[in-house]
Amino acid sequence: VFHMGNGINSQRDDYGFIFDNVRNLGYVVSNRPGGRGNEDLYKVTRAADNVVILVKNASDGSPVAGATIDFSACGEGAFQTDAKGAYNLQIVQGLTCNLLIQKEGYLSKSLQISASGARETKEFQVMLSRIGEEYLGRVVNYSTNLPLE
Repeated sequence: VFHMGNGINSQRDDYGFIFDNVRNLGYVVSNRPGGRGNEDLYKVTRAADNVVILVKNASDGSPVAGATIDFSACGEGAFQTDAKGAYNLQIVQGLTCNLLIQKEGYLSKSLQISASGARETKEFQVMLSRIGEEYLGRVVNYSTNLPLE
């Protein structure tokens, strides 16, 4: 048990708190001053960042619809990108998670996301390569033709 801040724990009777971490939305019942009745419902959210993950084909930049974004490392399930290759979510302050992005016929990629809680909008582009289309090569110094680290 811990104090959740004055927005949730007032000096009056606060009870019936429920919260959905996935939707970043909860409710609490309170008889605090300023309400409309004896017991009022208050909607609560945590400080969260809005995150947009865009999954694109590495060879041509086209969106990859139906790519799976696996949140199992965060204790959640898996979700899919929409027709524009996008997935939107809110992540609450303090969360750091390593996601796995995959689609049949493509090489999988991982993406680490974290939230500052500053209510920022962050956009991540994940470029998936089709199996057989990945590029192999090396990066060299133009002048010396020596490999770069």
